[in-house]
Amino acid sequence: MPHALTVFMVLALVLLPRTSPAHDELDETSASRISTSTNQLITAIGEYQRAAAAHRNAPAAKPRLSARERRNLLLDAIERQPGLTLRQSLPTGLTMGLPADVRDLIEQEVELTGRVTGLHGDDMRNKVSTRKYFLELTPEPHSVRYRLHAADLPDHPGHEHPAAPFVGKAVTVRALKIDGQLLLTGEGAIEAADSTGTTPNITTVSGGTVSGTQNTLVLLANFQDKALSCSATQVNNLMFGPSGSVGDLYRETSASAVTFSGSVYGPWQIPYSSGVCSYGTWSSALDNMATAQGINLNNFPRRVYVFPQNVCSSAGYGSSGGTPTRAWIFYCGTTDLYAHELGHNLGFRHAWIPGTEYGDKSDIMGQSGHPLRRTRLRPAGSRPLGYKTSTVPACTRSPRRQRPTR
Repeated sequence: MPHALTVFMVLALVLLPRTSPAHDELDETSASRISTSTNQLITAIGEYQRAAAAHRNAPAAKPRLSARERRNLLLDAIERQPGLTLRQSLPTGLTMGLPADVRDLIEQEVELTGRVTGLHGDDMRNKVSTRKYFLELTPEPHSVRYRLHAADLPDHPGHEHPAAPFVGKAVTVRALKIDGQLLLTGEGAIEAADSTGTTPNITTVSGGTVSGTQNTLVLLANFQDKALSCSATQVNNLMFGPSGSVGDLYRETSASAVTFSGSVYGPWQIPYSSGVCSYGTWSSALDNMATAQGINLNNFPRRVYVFPQNVCSSAGYGSSGGTPTRAWIFYCGTTDLYAHELGHNLGFRHAWIPGTEYGDKSDIMGQSGHPLRRTRLRPAGSRPLGYKTSTVPACTRSPRRQRPTR
């Protein structure tokens, strides 16, 4: 038996379905499908390489098709079963000699340096939050962004993500790259890349808390099938009005360390409906429309996008750790939802009490849908950082707790 064939048979046996730890919540059907697809790809690669070694015409159609089908299965599993994705990864040397477009369909071991950003999704109705983490390699407007997954942790609330402590910081990651996804493969897979750990173009004060005037662009949209129920004047008042606004809240709460100023445009109709949740696509469309109107996006390190209610499970989303930051609002008249998502933009976590993600309603980083609350803004830890709080009214309720950094 030729040596190459022996190698492929051994690999095929190695990559049969394996017993998974309980926390992978392994779906045996999915594991079986991925294992079968992996073995089919190994066979197709073997046939291609043997034909090439014999100087015969080696068509790449079969390994290309097998690689594409397997990649789609891995991408489907990477959030729910990241450990399975790692166990089914192929040795790097196996893909040598394949056409470049086929190799691009197969996972690759990479080492990349960039900045970690986060995205919070807030399903206020069901009191459930989601958190995603990304690695951005270059600054706006042409940044390359990869989603970060942890090999031992399914992507759902309640799990510590290794990227969480690095939000806003430059890091080096060692991971498996599958399309736009990076799978962190173990201890030391993500490490600080420099000593500054700061986000460019955002002023901070002692302790790392953001300060200064936050220049904010607010863009309003209508869908093809649904119009926004708020006018630009109403949104401008709730964002930047002299009293009772989001800007007024942050100014008073931070003892004038943080203020918001900016402009509101729209609503503009975008060529999308409310029936598919594609908030990133929607905001990109608004950015393009703003640019076409002569608005310089670079003047606004904070951007807020306001849409009619839609099928997205969250009431809003807020990014953190990069510039520009973005907030997506789906309930245009809920003032404290703007304040909540902008709080994520500034680096704040939820006002958490044991057993309840949004439990402290006295804080804007708790449940939304309540009046604006004059409380001390707190970052992920338990103490205010940087803001002068001696002039800020103390909360009359029991002490708030924010969820510890995860």
